Amino acid sequence: MINKLRSIFIGWYRYLFTDSKALIKERTNLCKRCPISQKNGKYSGWCRVANGGCGCYLNAKSAFEEESCDFGVWGPNFTSEENLKQLIDK
Repeated sequence: MINKLRSIFIGWYRYLFTDSKALIKERTNLCKRCPISQKNGKYSGWCRVANGGCGCYLNAKSAFEEESCDFGVWGPNFTSEENLKQLIDK
């Protein structure tokens, strides 16, 4: 629980107060194609709990370089088009 809260705090801090735009863009470009972040067929900006996601605001989550997608689409030092494709194909 403490680690989860730490990640949330750091993600929001980096999103709001640092220059993490490149990392956010790289990661959320994958999220924008993910069905879990969709509401009514459009990107919501959230990893939607209603769709099986974690409930995180994706700009903040993706701003923390140590954080990773719960579905293995992106994380520290990696992105996986293959894992995204598997989510889309489900």
